[in-house]
Amino acid sequence: MPKIAGLEILTQYLKNLPETPGVYRMLNEKKQVLYVGKAKNLKKRVTSYSKFAKLPNRLKKMVSEINIVEIVKTDSEIEALILELNLIKTLKPIYNIMLRDDKTYPYIYFNSKHQYPGIYSYRGPKTKKGKYFGPFVGGYDVERTVNLLKKSFLLRSCSDSDFKNRTKPCLEYQIKRCSAPCVDYISTENYQKLLKQTYNFLTGKTNEVREKLSTEMELASQKLDFERAATLRDRIKAISNITAKHDIADHKLIDSDILAIIQQDSTVIIEHFIFRNGFNHGNQHFFPANIEGLTLEEILTNFIKQYYQKENIVKEIITNISLSEADKLTTIFFKQYQSKTTISTPKAGRKKKILNFVENNAKYHIAQKTKNRNKNLKYHQKLQEIFNLDKLPNKIEIFDNSHIAGTNAVGAMVVSDLNGFNKNYYRKFNIKFANQADDFAMLKEVLQRRYSRLLNENKQENWPDLILIDGGKGQASIAAEIFANLKINIPFFCIAKGEFRNKGLERFCNNHTDYFALTDQEALYYLQRIRDEAHRFAITTHRKKRTKNTLKSELDQIPGIGPKKKQDLLKYFGSVAKIKSASKEDLAKVKNINLKLAEKLLVFLK
Repeated sequence: MPKIAGLEILTQYLKNLPETPGVYRMLNEKKQVLYVGKAKNLKKRVTSYSKFAKLPNRLKKMVSEINIVEIVKTDSEIEALILELNLIKTLKPIYNIMLRDDKTYPYIYFNSKHQYPGIYSYRGPKTKKGKYFGPFVGGYDVERTVNLLKKSFLLRSCSDSDFKNRTKPCLEYQIKRCSAPCVDYISTENYQKLLKQTYNFLTGKTNEVREKLSTEMELASQKLDFERAATLRDRIKAISNITAKHDIADHKLIDSDILAIIQQDSTVIIEHFIFRNGFNHGNQHFFPANIEGLTLEEILTNFIKQYYQKENIVKEIITNISLSEADKLTTIFFKQYQSKTTISTPKAGRKKKILNFVENNAKYHIAQKTKNRNKNLKYHQKLQEIFNLDKLPNKIEIFDNSHIAGTNAVGAMVVSDLNGFNKNYYRKFNIKFANQADDFAMLKEVLQRRYSRLLNENKQENWPDLILIDGGKGQASIAAEIFANLKINIPFFCIAKGEFRNKGLERFCNNHTDYFALTDQEALYYLQRIRDEAHRFAITTHRKKRTKNTLKSELDQIPGIGPKKKQDLLKYFGSVAKIKSASKEDLAKVKNINLKLAEKLLVFLK
């Protein structure tokens, strides 16, 4: 049973709590926020945490760590809900439900301020002027749709600087994915017609667009303009391909999200489908953490509060279970984002059919997760036996380094747990202090930085149960030295490559154990797989850094070209290659670049 010093502190705070609406925060002795909650009656709600024996283990642990209780009184429960929502998003309390989803979602973007607007995939805040369609769940979905739209409507996708400097059509025109407005192969008026058809298509008017193109095709045939008729036929086929690519569609779902929550044993999944203008823009699923003792309704309500923000708020949320706080949530969305959102749980009809489809996807994904977890559990049990560990290794951190002749050196850490590779916890380390040609010094820096930071954070749930390092006895000595200096005791082993670097001949060691091989082929395969993932991540990180530094070095070595001018040049021309091929007159068109500096640029770059 955990120590309950925090319970005594909580009891003292209870004496002075008001019986009004508000928000409470639990903090530990390091002033880290443990939990944020809202209440209609602060005293009554916080008192429930003092009934220690009835709390789930998650909240027992939280209460035992309480050092400070802070409250903010509000005029109403709705105001308390809004404040709670904002605090959870900004403070990320340790014991609140965690979604671990901070990514931004991609959109299809048109830079409509240009005479010939281009079509692009775009990710980030919608600060650029133009039209946005989305969001989509993944970048692949956006790229696929953009390519099909280019084929259908022949819109350009080049940068404005490419467009401005082009004297003949590019490959996109040759493969019939652009109408070449850059060289006046299409008039502004006709390009705008193509653009309008694209907008109509993306806003769900697919039949209208298809019928109009069919009419134009028939007229072209009657006029014996068979080339144009064939072009229109190909565009109709391309449009049909786009609609066929969407697995499920409902043209009445204009701005809707479908959420289905399912539980299997102790695992909960929230399946999320996005519908915009009748199209399915993809799906994703979440496995929320810190949910012990909560009902499915409470978990889904908390998900909605955390997930929706100004950028992704929708007009309609459809859920597979009824939410008692639905009205409060819609009030919040109106006050926070001026959105008239509805939350409903259909019992019959077309929406119920789509909801059933989403539920079936949730059941499939949670079954797959359970299957993978059981398989990984078997592997981790084998590792516990092989490495003679005191407890089952749930979380494993694996390290590798990458460099070429001591340049662009990086360290990489990947994480594998019972659910598989957890990319939310991957870390990369740009080598700052060590000799970049010295693998031992690099490892020393990486381990020192990684575990010093964990000590400062003091979050037990972030610590691994086992550490694996790509290397042999030399790396084992370095790791043992670092861990001894930091006074941490985590089991670790090094994975040494086999003779001639052959897979299947790997050996393992640490500072106490000499090299040994594994006879269990399943366990060996699992260790090879997670070691290879660390190697892949290290190589990928190194290549990105090398590419970035190569790009930098060509402009950075030129006297008189500082960061601002370099940025202006790259923004105008798009690449160093384009800068090299430009004339001095073209270079002088860039802000802050005169003819004299343009001549100097060409001398250095050519």
